[in-house]
Amino acid sequence: MGGIPIFAGLGMLDEGLVRTNRRLPRSEFAIVVLIFVVILAFGLLEGVGAGILATLVFFTVRLSRVDTIESRFTALDRRSNRVRSVPERTILLNEGDRVHAYCLRGYVFFGSASPLADRVKESFDGPARPDCLLLDFAAVSGFDFSAVNVLSRLLLAANRVGIHVVLSAPPKPFLDGLARNLPPAVFTDLVVEADTDLALERCEEAVIESWKASANRDDAERASLLQQTGDALERLLERQIDVEELMEELGGWLDRREYSSGETIAGEAIGGKTVAGETIARDATTHTDQIPNLRPCHRREAADRFPPFIGQIVVPSI
Repeated sequence: MGGIPIFAGLGMLDEGLVRTNRRLPRSEFAIVVLIFVVILAFGLLEGVGAGILATLVFFTVRLSRVDTIESRFTALDRRSNRVRSVPERTILLNEGDRVHAYCLRGYVFFGSASPLADRVKESFDGPARPDCLLLDFAAVSGFDFSAVNVLSRLLLAANRVGIHVVLSAPPKPFLDGLARNLPPAVFTDLVVEADTDLALERCEEAVIESWKASANRDDAERASLLQQTGDALERLLERQIDVEELMEELGGWLDRREYSSGETIAGEAIGGKTVAGETIARDATTHTDQIPNLRPCHRREAADRFPPFIGQIVVPSI
């Protein structure tokens, strides 16, 4: 009778300990060995408790290694959709690296919040200290109480060194936590926007205002801006010439039609939409192989090549 439990136990050891070593990673197999040793030394309940505790610690360590920062960019890498004047675009071209934007993701907890705060703080003391810090929470799925405390200390440190802080799409519970952890004056200085584009626009305005305040004390900076603006205007005029030449080439393929205010445009392609105001509609059937130097391109490509015109053309809704 005693051999049955022995053989049953040996079979369980072979299945749960020996063969498992071939299937599990070493870190997870170490938890299995820990449970086995604790059961032998103290008992079944103690072994189960030790296994649960070790699993939680292992999970926390692995989760903390996941980078909370999905992407990082400056105003040199990405601009808001707001149409700005040539001098303002020149300022952002020179000072765009003064905007540090971080797009966060996943669940932010005590294990990932501290590395995040340390990484952001690295730029606070260097020569390239930002004028504006943007934190985007659009892809954040949740956070815990300790993460709010860590990020509150980060925002407080940014406020002490004069960095504007803009939060994009932060969850309401997160804002409530900041209100409890930050001094009222610091919390009031925070700028909260609904999306990344609006938040980036606010950061651009902060950089422009910072440059203007500095330029009021430095004539050399104003002279440099004037020179760069003149060069930019010259390039824009050259692009305008290219656009006018292109429009002349397209003239033979455009049919101009004028409609009075309130008139309904009938047609299968239009779908019977009402004109809101005086509208000029143009139907064009183009054959790109018949026009020299003409090829189809995406709107984004056109915006990169002719940025001043894409932002200034207003298309009436029909």
